[in-house]
Amino acid sequence: MEQLRHLYFNYLFLDNTGKGLKLHTLTNLQTLWHLHVRDWESEVELEKLSRSLQKLGISDITSESQLDAVFRSPCMTSGNLVNLWLHCDYGVELKSTEPLYKHCQCLRKLRLSSKIREDYALQFPPSLVKLELWSSGLELHDPMVVAGRLVQLKHLQLGYAYKGAEMTCNADSFPQLEVLHIQGLVNLEEWRVEEGAMPRLKNLSICTCSKLKRLPEELKYIPSLQHLTLEYLSTSFFHRLFKRGEKKMYQYRVGAGAVDDGGERGEDFHIIQHIPHVEFTN
Repeated sequence: MEQLRHLYFNYLFLDNTGKGLKLHTLTNLQTLWHLHVRDWESEVELEKLSRSLQKLGISDITSESQLDAVFRSPCMTSGNLVNLWLHCDYGVELKSTEPLYKHCQCLRKLRLSSKIREDYALQFPPSLVKLELWSSGLELHDPMVVAGRLVQLKHLQLGYAYKGAEMTCNADSFPQLEVLHIQGLVNLEEWRVEEGAMPRLKNLSICTCSKLKRLPEELKYIPSLQHLTLEYLSTSFFHRLFKRGEKKMYQYRVGAGAVDDGGERGEDFHIIQHIPHVEFTN
């Protein structure tokens, strides 16, 4: 077992019967994925996770003591991690993202499913190419402003991550971003995109942002945008794009020459008319 390189637990839950599992003895381990620690008295093992780890995925973290143990472990300070996924139960807070910024300078992919305490600056490693924030509960920090500083970022997903009413992509931010998914920002009313932001964006999806009033005007200046998906937004939002009948779902393709239900174009249609594939679900 000492020579084991990759360990995937998938959907196997550990409870206290896993006391015999000595992860710290796996000193050559490079991948530890889908480790479910819900009922496992795991702090001792979690704080000894090997510095050789490059890919770490832990879910069902039920206490801040478990989360703190992970951040104390050698793997979090070794500089070897390139892929990290942490999923916490409701009520468990990440105290700060500063340890990630300071110690995980080689991290390429990060998925955090946890409320993030906002007592400190929100910071992420500049090496990231993919960032997913879920259920972060952010109010003071606009995640778009923070993530926009990550010059290598290509994929950003915000799921129920922000409670603010306004969100901004600053000028010349996201120079490499290709994929942006926004979901469940239930208080979001206005999204501003400033000149030069997201020049390489290819795929944009917005889902379940019921208060969002309209698309940013500046999207029309992003010629690289190929796919736009809009799901479960307000009726008034959709009517700014198409004034149409009772159809609940349809697709619009520039190449097809017309909307499939013959809907009348709305006042904001010019924002999306250059996008080859647009899909609506309402």
